[in-house]
Amino acid sequence: MKLLQNIRARGFTLDGYAKHMGWHVETVRRYCLPADHPKFQVPRRRQMREIFVDTGGLVTPNDFYDLPELPTAGASIAEGGPRAGEAAA
Repeated sequence: MKLLQNIRARGFTLDGYAKHMGWHVETVRRYCLPADHPKFQVPRRRQMREIFVDTGGLVTPNDFYDLPELPTAGASIAEGGPRAGEAAA
């Protein structure tokens, strides 16, 4: 779950969440921007941990990266599934 989704689901504004966390609103805004936005910022380790704890684990470090969706069906690599760069059968 993206941080902005979590903030909205909990009824916070960006300003309200910033106050809740003890951060500047601009910091929260940068964390919530799309990953390809020039002002987007990935939280540092301490802030990432605080976000993870505050959201009950719903927002994770991976949520700040524009990672592709992985197929859920099929075998794992250990079970003979595709490796990086290989197409799934």
